[in-house]
Amino acid sequence: MTEARMTEACILAFPARAEDRLRLALRSLEAALQTQDAEIAAWRAALRDVAGSIDGLDQSVGRYRSELAAAAGAAEAAGAEARQLERQATAWLGGPAG
Repeated sequence: MTEARMTEACILAFPARAEDRLRLALRSLEAALQTQDAEIAAWRAALRDVAGSIDGLDQSVGRYRSELAAAAGAAEAAGAEARQLERQATAWLGGPAG
């Protein structure tokens, strides 16, 4: 069988007067509001960080798109030049025009 263990109870003092209870409740509320203010400030700072990251990402994507457009233009120009050189080589060799 298990042995029941008795522990001492810890009795918390509770203010007897209504004014004291109200004062205690207001102190607790004030502490909670201060904690909430700090958490909201931290949340806003985190949102600013996220906004900065998103702005940086947007700029990076814009640069990437510009580079892709430039690469596409260069590839198109190189393709056109290659076709022109092919036509010229075919003409020099006396082959059929293509």
